Amino acid sequence: MLQGLEKNSLCLYDRLYISRRMIKNHKKHGNYFLFRLRKSCLKDLTRIFRIKHKRMTVKLEGIEIHVIKIKNTKTGEWDAFATNLPLRHVKEKTIKKLYNLRWEVENSFRDFTCTIQLEQWHSKFINGIRQELYTALWLYNFVKLKILQKTNPEKECMEITYRKPNFKFIFGWITSKLFKILKGTRGVLKDLVELINRSMETRTRRSRSYPRVIKSPASPFPYKNTRWNL
Repeated sequence: MLQGLEKNSLCLYDRLYISRRMIKNHKKHGNYFLFRLRKSCLKDLTRIFRIKHKRMTVKLEGIEIHVIKIKNTKTGEWDAFATNLPLRHVKEKTIKKLYNLRWEVENSFRDFTCTIQLEQWHSKFINGIRQELYTALWLYNFVKLKILQKTNPEKECMEITYRKPNFKFIFGWITSKLFKILKGTRGVLKDLVELINRSMETRTRRSRSYPRVIKSPASPFPYKNTRWNL
C-alpha cells in the first residue's frame, strides 16, 4: 500500500504494532508517518512511557525517529507518538492537530455500519453481496464527493472547530432521489447543494471527555471463534 502513496505525503496510524519493515518502507518511498504507539511495540520507541522526558529521538534502521509524549487533559492519560517528520514539526500542538485528522476514518466506519448498514446483506449469494458492496461504496463516495465540492476541508483541517454537513441526512436524501440523479433530472443537483448548505453544522475536535469504552460484540459468538487461516 505504501507504494501508492505520494512522496512527501503523511500517513496517520492508530495504535497498531509499528514494525521496522513499515518504517523502512516509508523511508524507501519517500513519505512520512505518524504512529500512535502501544506500550508493547518496539522497545526503543516505547521507552518514552518509562522515562520522565516528554521527547526523545532514536535511530532505527538508520532512520531518525522523533518520539513525543502528550497528556490528554480530559482523560488524564498519556499518549505517545512516533514520526519521521522534520524536527521543526514535532511539537505538541502540531502533532495533536495532525492526529485529529485521523478521526475521519472512525467516522467512515460509523457511516458504513450505522447509516449504510454495510454488514446487513440482502443476498445469500456471493455475486449479490458483491453487487451490494459495489453499490454501497459508490453511494458513499458520491455523497462524499458532493460534500467536498461544497466545503473547504483543507482550510479547516488544522483547526479545532470546523464546519461539516450531516452525512446521514444527505445520504438518505440521495438514496430517495437516486433514479432522478442517474437520469440527470434538471434541478435535482441544485436541490442537493441547497440541502448541503442547510445541514452544515459546526463541530469540535477532541470534544470527548471520557475514556474510550470497548463495547461487547453484537453477535453471541466471540471473535476468537473466527478462523482467520482458511
